[in-house]
Amino acid sequence: MKKFILRTLFLCSVLVVCSIEGYAQPDSKAVKELKAQKAKNEKEIKKKETEINKNNETISKQDDLIEKQLAEIDSMKNGAITCKEEMDDQYEAGEEAGIEEGKAAGRKEVSDKILQAYTGSLETLMASYTMQMIEKDALFVGNTDDAVKKKWEALKIYFEAKNSVAVKYNDTKLNEATEKLKTIEQTESVKTLASIIENYQKNNDGLKALIEKITEIDKKQLAAATKKSQLQQEISSFIYDNSFNFVDYKHLSNILLGVIEKKQQNPDNNISNFSNEL
Repeated sequence: MKKFILRTLFLCSVLVVCSIEGYAQPDSKAVKELKAQKAKNEKEIKKKETEINKNNETISKQDDLIEKQLAEIDSMKNGAITCKEEMDDQYEAGEEAGIEEGKAAGRKEVSDKILQAYTGSLETLMASYTMQMIEKDALFVGNTDDAVKKKWEALKIYFEAKNSVAVKYNDTKLNEATEKLKTIEQTESVKTLASIIENYQKNNDGLKALIEKITEIDKKQLAAATKKSQLQQEISSFIYDNSFNFVDYKHLSNILLGVIEKKQQNPDNNISNFSNEL
């Protein structure tokens, strides 16, 4: 029995070994093929990985290049903005300088024209200018040559003297005006003005006397027509006797015209208050 079992086990072992050897041959070839395929796949995978790495490296370099280019573009953009700002500043500065230069040139041109006008005779300037015009010109031109300054001073003296007979009679101011007129060129206008100043007191006193005469007429009981005739006669006599010129004596003219107007409104109007203005 024991021998039978051992023999059976031996036979089984042989069968097993044979079976293994029988199946081992085909499997070994398949395994080799599989291994070969695996090796090939791994090689392909490695190749792909290498290509991918190279592509990644290329992409990375391209990204770096793009970033660099973008940075350069930003730098150029900022540079352009800065340049524009600098150009704007230069333009504004240049424009302001141009404006100032233009103003200076324009001012000089006007000043030259003003000064050119003062090359005319003193007589012409006295007839053409006023005190306000001269003061305005002097202020605009500023410093200038002595010849023009001398004319300005002469014109100032002339117009101040002319004003002395345009206001209420003042003996002191009239005497001062007369003395100053003697220091400037004796043109026809200066001589005429000196005569007007000299006759101011005569005309002033004559107007006072006229107002007194009219006041005396007012006290009389006269017919309206008679009174009007006497008033006209007295006023005409004053103008004729004094060679009174309304243009020469502005202050006296205003008073005389006031008297005439009031009497025209009503011959009985009291005009004695006008004496207070003389």
